[in-house]
Parts: sequence; C-alpha cells; structure tokens
Amino acid sequence: VHLTLPKWGGQISSDGKYGLYAPTRGGLEIFEFRNGKVIRTLIGKIAEGVFEVLTFFTPTNNHVIYYNKGKRTIRVFRTQDGKQIADMKCPAKVRQALGTHDGRALIVGYEDGAIQMFLIVDHFDETTVDYLKRWRKHQFHAKLEAIRQETVEKQSELQ
Repeated sequence: VHLTLPKWGGQISSDGKYGLYAPTRGGLEIFEFRNGKVIRTLIGKIAEGVFEVLTFFTPTNNHVIYYNKGKRTIRVFRTQDGKQIADMKCPAKVRQALGTHDGRALIVGYEDGAIQMFLIVDHFDETTVDYLKRWRKHQFHAKLEAIRQETVEKQSELQ
C-alpha cells in the first residue's frame, strides 16, 4: 500500500495512528495516517506570517505542543477535543522542547541556555488536581527540609 501525505511535517503520535500538519503560514491539524483525512483542526488557517514552527504530540498523546518562532509562543492543545489549554509567551527563542514520559510536563530549552519546566494543567483530566496536590506537597517538604538544615547550621555556628 502506498499513501502519499503531502501535508505531513514528520510528527507522529506514539501509537502511530496520527500525524500533525503545521504549515509555516499558519494553522495546525491532526490527521489520520490510515487515510490522510483531517480529524481535528487545532488552529485554523490564519495568516500569522511565514515562521518556522515546532509541533509534537506529548508521549501520552493527550496533548499537542505548538511553538511559533515568530511569535515566540507555546500553545498546548488537548487532542481529545482540540481545545487550547495554554498559551505562553517565551522569554527567548526556543531551541528544543519535549514532553516528559508521563505527559504532565513540558521541558523547554532556550537559545540563551536557560531551561524551564512547565506543568501541563488540564482541568478536563480529574487526575491533574491530585497530581498537583502531590507535587506541591513534595515541593513544600523539600523547601521545609532546606530551611531545617539551614537552621541547624546557624545554631551550630552560634554555639
């Protein structure tokens, strides 16, 4: 079987069923590899200038990440219904971005050498709230331990 997909930019879902089409002139679509048909339009064909874009599925296929180099914005879309759940302005040009294996975070590396991690908060997913509670609790305990250690060191200096 030979199928030509002129709209495909090389991005593929981890299950191999879907691809992304993001032309440099604007727009973002999810299509099926089986027949080449568009199943969801995430960004309509609007003129945003001619800029390179970076697009990919998160490893869990729950979200699509879209970076426009001209606007320097990262957008996150839910694949299930195509709803945009985040739109972030980047402080510098993005060199590389990838999703964590669990699909809950996005790691972004910038041209100036900085690295940021963004949690993907999807209110549609009920497990997100529990995940955030556990994450904050973990962060709080880590900070609390650092404060305790600092207090112990200061007390030993005073003695």
